[in-house]
Amino acid sequence: MELGLATFADLASGVSPRQRMLDLMEEIELADQLGLDVFAIGEHHRPDFLISSPAVVLGAAAVRTERIRLSSAVTVLSSDDPVRVFQAFAEVDLLSGGRAEIMDLLAPLGPVYQAGTLSGNPLAMAAGIAALEELRAADAYGQLEKLGEQLAAGMKDAAKSAKIPVQFNSCGSMFCAYFSNAPVHNLADAIKSERGRFAKFFHGMLDEGIYFAPSQFEAGFISTAHAAADIERTVATAAKIMRAL
Repeated sequence: MELGLATFADLASGVSPRQRMLDLMEEIELADQLGLDVFAIGEHHRPDFLISSPAVVLGAAAVRTERIRLSSAVTVLSSDDPVRVFQAFAEVDLLSGGRAEIMDLLAPLGPVYQAGTLSGNPLAMAAGIAALEELRAADAYGQLEKLGEQLAAGMKDAAKSAKIPVQFNSCGSMFCAYFSNAPVHNLADAIKSERGRFAKFFHGMLDEGIYFAPSQFEAGFISTAHAAADIERTVATAAKIMRAL
């Protein structure tokens, strides 16, 4: 049996990124001194996580440790060139004297699953850029914002008219409805909602030809294929189903 640690190096409130990086280096050194087998760092690009370039951090850790194996817990190949990722970790491997293990830990050899059709492929990247340019030219995101606002207002009115407590959370074209009296800000709040009532709502909408996400914890999405008339029909149907709950 082997023991190790893995982290995204989340940024706690009041801790600067610089201090969190220094703390992380100390954590890796301590893990090495205590005899742990592996320390893995995960890549993330949200502002509440520190590490966006695991190879750079592992390279720094390599020269401060002696025996612990260094690895990536998550490497996002879809945002990078896979060849460059391999080269970066090959250099970490050299710095550490053969203790970097990213490629051996990736499926099918290892337990870390990596999915990304055409990751880093120049043609796929060019197609993605072209798609983004088309979306910007057509003001697609502006349209989605308007449809999202229309749906949110309509669903809240539908719940009010049915006298059913519903929290309808939305952000742009994404949305989710919770049957709850209290605001839903996190998983703990969402778990307290009436999931049985949501299941009845989902099946009622499905019977009317409107397919919401089937899980209470999944987000729904509006697309550019939808129009204002679709939102109106959705709201009207939701009002009908809510009255029957």
